[in-house]
Amino acid sequence: MNSNKKWLLILGAVMVILLAISPVHAVTDLEIQASIDKGVAWIAANQNAAGSWGFNNYVGTTGLCLLKLEEYAWEQGIDPLSADYVYSDQVKKGLAYLFTHVQTGGTHEGSIYYSYQCYETGIALMAISASLHPELDSGVSDGAGGTLTYLQVVENAADYLVRAQVQTGTYEGGWRYSLGSTNADNSVSGWTTLGLTYAKNNFGVAVPATTLTKLDKWIDYIQCSVADWSFGGSGYTSPTSSVDMLKTGNLLFQCAMVGDTVGTQRVKDALTYIQTNWNYNSYNFGWHNIPHGIIDYQTTFCMMKGLEAFGIETLDIGGNPNYDWYDEVAGEIVSKQYAAGNWPTDSYGTTYLTTPWALLTLEKTIEIPATFEVEKSADKTTISAGESVTYTFKVKNTGFKDISGVVLTDDKLGVIAGPDSGDDVVMGVLEPGEVWIYTATTTIDTTTTNIATATGCDGGNPVDAESNPVTVTVGDIPVPEFPTLAIPVFIIGALLFAVVARKE
Repeated sequence: MNSNKKWLLILGAVMVILLAISPVHAVTDLEIQASIDKGVAWIAANQNAAGSWGFNNYVGTTGLCLLKLEEYAWEQGIDPLSADYVYSDQVKKGLAYLFTHVQTGGTHEGSIYYSYQCYETGIALMAISASLHPELDSGVSDGAGGTLTYLQVVENAADYLVRAQVQTGTYEGGWRYSLGSTNADNSVSGWTTLGLTYAKNNFGVAVPATTLTKLDKWIDYIQCSVADWSFGGSGYTSPTSSVDMLKTGNLLFQCAMVGDTVGTQRVKDALTYIQTNWNYNSYNFGWHNIPHGIIDYQTTFCMMKGLEAFGIETLDIGGNPNYDWYDEVAGEIVSKQYAAGNWPTDSYGTTYLTTPWALLTLEKTIEIPATFEVEKSADKTTISAGESVTYTFKVKNTGFKDISGVVLTDDKLGVIAGPDSGDDVVMGVLEPGEVWIYTATTTIDTTTTNIATATGCDGGNPVDAESNPVTVTVGDIPVPEFPTLAIPVFIIGALLFAVVARKE
């Protein structure tokens, strides 16, 4: 064999090896969406008759599958409980199943679980809150002859998690499996803090300041210090026990929850850990094992939630300060999906867990729609020049998120002051289903058509809506015409005869 052929063979072998261990990149948006569509269809098709998913840890598994189905609906701008949503029946059955596990008495009152109280309660909170229907009846007894709303179920579950937080000692501020525990770990603590945040963001359930103060102490305790080999990462039950990206993702999310910023030192330290271990070929420390084609899907989800909490879209990986971490993660996840739509079992769970974890990671940002409408009318639509007209504007929140900073502007009248009525609950906030009434009176000299536009903000995104046009016509108001009286000839004749006879 000549030397040129020998080098070509060596180069080819090296290329094969590199291709085998190189991360998958450049997955397209269409490929990601196709993967999500197929995965969601698999979840919907594999629900148990009772409304649950999987074959153990039913509440936690069901909560994750349900969360994915709900968020998939919101991505399309559809209410997951609406008949317009193709998987609404699965969502309703899943929620009904969760409600059968709400504890209404005893030590664990308020919790929602099958096996592990805090773990599964946190996940159930995420799923119920993602319905965005606090007003609905859960069917759970309130102990006084009535039933609890979704909101009351979530409030009671959140209260349980608040009570279950470790109050004193080394583990203060963390959570373990159930109320009364004196130690904690940052896997359970990750799910409880996610559940509390979903309850707060979607249902407006307040997280007590004391809970956040204690959580702040837990973050400081569980993060590896500069002296540790895994500096910046989060341990499991102690700073140096089982440090990995899963728990470091949880740590980042918790940092955001207590008000840290990307400039906070412990946030920077956690990012350093993730960047340093990004290509570590063991999911015990990183998030995947490239040579063996293995991904840890709970890790990708928790890591994603931590990075998403700070809006971090790029990392400093391998000397590239603008490395698109999601591109690589999404590419790897899509490449591992089975033809049926599900994902392989990993070290943390069966396919009933890995599949929603993979899908939730892929669809990392869910924008729940905020929408409103403007209905405009006039008390008169035809007038004489110079007459006054009173317009009425009804601004209604038709979505599922609060809208603040509402400004109503008419293209002929300018900004309309108000509202005159309807702002009854939280002042200055147009809440879901709330209707604000505005009125404006003006004089009109010529035929006029105008529309109104309402603008506002859902907490981060602008929202606007345009009214129907209203035309007021100006002109001579027609005078009613009275019918001509037709007097029969014989009557006229009789009258003439009477007149002549009188003269005679």
